[in-house]
Amino acid sequence: MIRRLRFRHKTIRQIVLAVLFALVLAFFELSPSVEDASEDVRDAPSNASVITAEVSAIDGDTLRVGDVKVRLAGLAAPEKHEPGGAEATEFMQRKLNGRVVRCELDGEKSYDRLVGRCYLDGADVAALLVSEGLARDCPRYSGGRYSAFERAEAAILPLPGYCRPR
Repeated sequence: MIRRLRFRHKTIRQIVLAVLFALVLAFFELSPSVEDASEDVRDAPSNASVITAEVSAIDGDTLRVGDVKVRLAGLAAPEKHEPGGAEATEFMQRKLNGRVVRCELDGEKSYDRLVGRCYLDGADVAALLVSEGLARDCPRYSGGRYSAFERAEAAILPLPGYCRPR
């Protein structure tokens, strides 16, 4: 028969609770990251953190990595129908289609896409696009991560209102 543990000293009880809490945290920290996620982001597990797969570019800031749509974090690329949008899309398709990228997802979602930073052979894909003058840094979401890569000619590209700091 299992008896309920009684602790005479408050400090022992606190130590036991702290150890139990640490074990629970360690369990969640050690859970494996998702290497293969479904296309529907509503079904994606909340612990999805890294995916590595063959990529195809949808437009300047959206990739299909395996079966998952990924929105590049901190990047302001023009849409296909906007000035510079076709060029950004074509660059991404030439550079990425059929290659394997590694994306670190941040747990955020944007419409039907997971948000994250993707790397091709160790190079940040968003930084590549910004350095080509085909997209801009989105400071509200990047914290200025890509501002050093911006070229003067990129200033003609519109900076969406959602990129401006609040």
